[in-house]
Amino acid sequence: PLTVTVNPKPSLILNSPAAVCEPLTVDLTTEAITNGSTSGLQFSYWTDANATVSYLTPATASTGNYYIKGVDSNGCSSISGPLTVTVNPKPSVVLTNPSPVVYPATVGITNTAITFGSTEGLIYSYWLDSDATLIYATPQTATAGDYFIKGTVDLTGCYTIAGPLTVTITTSDNIDLFDQIKVYSYDKNIVFENCAENSIVSIYDITGKNIYNGMVKSRKETVPFNFNTGIYIVNVRSAQNVKSFKVLLR
Repeated sequence: PLTVTVNPKPSLILNSPAAVCEPLTVDLTTEAITNGSTSGLQFSYWTDANATVSYLTPATASTGNYYIKGVDSNGCSSISGPLTVTVNPKPSVVLTNPSPVVYPATVGITNTAITFGSTEGLIYSYWLDSDATLIYATPQTATAGDYFIKGTVDLTGCYTIAGPLTVTITTSDNIDLFDQIKVYSYDKNIVFENCAENSIVSIYDITGKNIYNGMVKSRKETVPFNFNTGIYIVNVRSAQNVKSFKVLLR
């Protein structure tokens, strides 16, 4: 007898990937994309429904429609698609430093002039670091320092972090307040006076070992310092300057 075998076409199921934001791409070769398909298929990737134009970078797919061809061990194949990949663009966040003001005035960095020229309709948040991990809670009354602004597209969640944005506050005679900083020890504490809010403080022992890092959040602040008696080097960094002090802890 002549035996004729007609093998079934494999089942090729495609699961649409979630949208991502630039600079991310989408990996079409992950198992999640073809989960539920006939097992053991060999996949290839294409830009047309007839699988005539190969897609060469399926592991880093950009926005577009793609087709996947699955071939089983019998050489039978199925082509499925289109599979839609969406890579949303990052918004543009443009910052303009505000004009200096005179102490005790503050600066509202939520003012639209600060972000003029940015992508329209962004939701803004305000931060003390370039990775947007330390939120700045009072952007309407910002004191002297460097700040970062995160602009987010509400619909896609895509964002850009821009900065630093520098706020400058001077005294009435136009002398930078940074020149008036006082740092001294008192009763196992280190006292900071006239520091710009959110100044970064680093303390080193006499060998140069860094033993403390923190932030001054007010014009006068006392930091408990339970270390041995001796001489310590205290660095205070504001938006534009670093100043060092030698402090004797008694």
